[in-house]
Amino acid sequence: MQAPVSSTSPDPAPDFEELGVPPSCSAYTSTGSGWSQNFYVNDGAAPYNYHSFTLALPQSTDLHLEPYSANSAGSKTVAAPLYYSYFYRPTLTLSGMPEDGGAATAVYVNATAFQGLVYRNDLKTWELRVQNESNNYRSITGGVASGTIVAGASMKALSTRRFSPGEIVKLEAYLKRNVTYRDEMVLANYQGQGNLPKKWFKVAMPYQDLVVKVTSLTDSGTPVYLSVPLRGFTDAPDVDHRVRFRNELYYAAPYDATSGTTLAAGSSGFYTWLDGRKDHLLNLMVMDQLIGKVTVDANNNPSLPVEVRRMADWGIGMPSGSNALNCVSKTASVYRSQTMVDHIMPAATQGVASLKTAKLSGPVLNQVKVRTITSRDSLVPPVKTAATLVLKNTGSQPLTYDWDRMSDLSVSNGGLSQVVPPGGSHTLTLTADCPLDPLTGRPVVGVFFQKFRVVTNDPGISGRPETAVEFNCGTTTLYGWSDATRTFVNVDYPASTVASGASPSANPLADFKAKLTPDLVYSNVREVNPPAARNHCQSSITRANDATRCYWADVEPNPIYTEPNRLAVSCAERLITATQIWQIDFGGPGYPAASALYGDSQKASEYTTGVCNTSNLVITGDAVPSGSFLYTVKHVQGNTTYTASTSGIEPNPFSFNFKAANCATALQMGATIWSIDVGGPGYPAASELYGDSIKAERFSTGPCNNPDLTITGNAVTSGTYTYTVKHRLGSTTYTLTEEGISPRPRAITPDEIAYSCVQRLNQAIRTWEVDYGFNEGYPAVSYFYADGNTSWMYQARACQNSTLVLGGAAVPAHTSYQYTVKHVQGATTFNLSQTGIYPPAPFAQSWHYDHPSSNCAWNLKNAAELWKLEHPTTSGYPTVQTFYGDRARNEKYGTYDCEYPGLKIAGAAVTSGSFQYTVSHQLGSKVYTVRESGVTSSPL
Repeated sequence: MQAPVSSTSPDPAPDFEELGVPPSCSAYTSTGSGWSQNFYVNDGAAPYNYHSFTLALPQSTDLHLEPYSANSAGSKTVAAPLYYSYFYRPTLTLSGMPEDGGAATAVYVNATAFQGLVYRNDLKTWELRVQNESNNYRSITGGVASGTIVAGASMKALSTRRFSPGEIVKLEAYLKRNVTYRDEMVLANYQGQGNLPKKWFKVAMPYQDLVVKVTSLTDSGTPVYLSVPLRGFTDAPDVDHRVRFRNELYYAAPYDATSGTTLAAGSSGFYTWLDGRKDHLLNLMVMDQLIGKVTVDANNNPSLPVEVRRMADWGIGMPSGSNALNCVSKTASVYRSQTMVDHIMPAATQGVASLKTAKLSGPVLNQVKVRTITSRDSLVPPVKTAATLVLKNTGSQPLTYDWDRMSDLSVSNGGLSQVVPPGGSHTLTLTADCPLDPLTGRPVVGVFFQKFRVVTNDPGISGRPETAVEFNCGTTTLYGWSDATRTFVNVDYPASTVASGASPSANPLADFKAKLTPDLVYSNVREVNPPAARNHCQSSITRANDATRCYWADVEPNPIYTEPNRLAVSCAERLITATQIWQIDFGGPGYPAASALYGDSQKASEYTTGVCNTSNLVITGDAVPSGSFLYTVKHVQGNTTYTASTSGIEPNPFSFNFKAANCATALQMGATIWSIDVGGPGYPAASELYGDSIKAERFSTGPCNNPDLTITGNAVTSGTYTYTVKHRLGSTTYTLTEEGISPRPRAITPDEIAYSCVQRLNQAIRTWEVDYGFNEGYPAVSYFYADGNTSWMYQARACQNSTLVLGGAAVPAHTSYQYTVKHVQGATTFNLSQTGIYPPAPFAQSWHYDHPSSNCAWNLKNAAELWKLEHPTTSGYPTVQTFYGDRARNEKYGTYDCEYPGLKIAGAAVTSGSFQYTVSHQLGSKVYTVRESGVTSSPL
């Protein structure tokens, strides 16, 4: 086995120094809304010839660009969002011969190059551009100067590859240091010029190639290259080398029809015109900005950059002459992470709002990381590295918000109320505490993949995806100590299988390293000695008495395994979802072999398991006729085998609290199912609802069948139950009653509040049918929650909410009920009828809509069989419309599921052989084909 190596594992320092609020030097830039970061470095022996940055391009929904007049002819254009980095060269002094005769003179040439991405509104994509600016010139051929003046500014674009909204791209730009010279006639300033105009001089103009390499991090990762010769660039170093990064919502000079003039850039008229603009650019995210020095090979690829400098080294925003230009426009909002900026023009929130009411910003497109190093000794301080998210209200109404409480993260909003006023913002800070293993008393060392979600009262963002948070948990360890006469090595970590405890050692660090498994790395080796009055050191589990010198290190998971393990976990998650999709098509009991759910593009599309289609994953799992599936996933470069089942994934790669919260939610549902099946008053002990596969299947409490969970709760003969759930490594005990779960695991959106009510009504209908049969009709919707008794009887307290608007009249026998539920701040009206709930879930995905398609397909198969029993001598089968479409046919053939909104059903009559009917949903992902032999599905 390869010997372990030490890791410096520094605290993850941000690439950007915290600026707070960058200065607003003027209302706008000369060309629009922008933020330019300028700084100066000393090149030393060779110039900094390498720039790099990564852009997470905004989604198309984060852009709103209104046309404006570009000229008197009425042509229209729009603002151009852009992000550039700049190469500047100092004023270059060349020897030049005046065209009008005379002696050689010192001629002054200026040169700049900038490169980056600009949004093409006509193509709805981002385009790579390189622009070189230097003196105007005329070419010289055979010693004769041309009479044609060529502009010193030139632009070249990459037309073979453009970049889509939402892509994450890394841009590297580097000068090749292949300087050549070309004779030109340039229009330039010169020595002794005084107040005279520029003149034409023959000079040897330097040229150097610039290469721009762009790699998309969201597709294959194959880079594209653009090579451009730059005028005016030598390879000489500069002691005051200017560097610039610029992002902007750029406006070409607009035409003002009222005055009949073009508004000049930077003019007061231009600024007044900008005040009326409604354009906005949200979530422009830039990361990993750096400069360095590279060499370039024959294939135009750079070496690894050396002498790398990041923004933390540049003192951005510090009050100095060199940095005086680091300003933002009044319309630019730079987030504290320094990676995100919004450009919102003044009129964007006026009138009919095209702008989202609110937005969650911060490092949400990349993996968010938090890190904790625990310590038991007061002499050795713990370390916590936080992540931050910013919630900004860009609308005109107050924004309320909440967050999930089923992770191991500690979330703070600085003690503010959970209401953001118009134009305001709140910062959420995420940290975490490492759990203690109750069996050993040691802090758990590991990497855990948490999920964090913020919801608001704005339906436009209430369904935003969860943010993935990587929680790295480490600890200080006392790897050795000395008393007055002896020195010891001590091993608290790694695994318990390694001999632990103290033993004499001449070299504690070497002996400690020899026992460290490849799963762990160490860092921050130091000596921290106790004061004479105390005379001991205390690690996580070891106390060193009579110690005069104590030797410490930080122990953490080896980062080389994080990404392979993450991929294995992602596959295990997808396989669990795939079993749910498989159940829609084939039903239970039992589950298929894991190999039936992945392996080719069709399975990947059908079961969303594309992440599993790699030879780097070893996946096992047999088919089972009943009970839970049991699949295993391991990455060949990872160090953990993950087991996926109906109980979740083990070893737990996620939040320990998440496991407990999932069980609490399932147990609450189990109590409801028990109440419907058995009736009240009272409830059983919690242990009656879980513990084996039969109970798990009957009460839907599979997540509770986990030996790491402690679950309590006695039977009650009346009133509500009180159950508790806690994971042995979790920080939260969840208490559940009829009223709900405390603390509430998930922050609930307005649509989810409405959906919770409609789910309860659906269950209430089932209870009504058990009590009164199918021949009594159905009551008005208000009957189920009108008072305390009926709401308890029908478990419909979730509908006793003044923010919900419910509808649905009583109907007589043989008539379908039609109930509706909507939250006053929600975006969705949920409909409940005998066909089920429509839409099937808040923020429903396509596979959710496959369930009603599958139900209808099996209804039709049963209906065709019934029809054949009624017509035994008739060959063939009728059209599919024979079996559904009105109350009489639905009741006769049991095809109420085929009335579900959005279903597309087809099938002609046949005079012999089997029928063939098809069912799909307009928002689904599959089409179901119904024949005598059964029901099959295929992707749409």
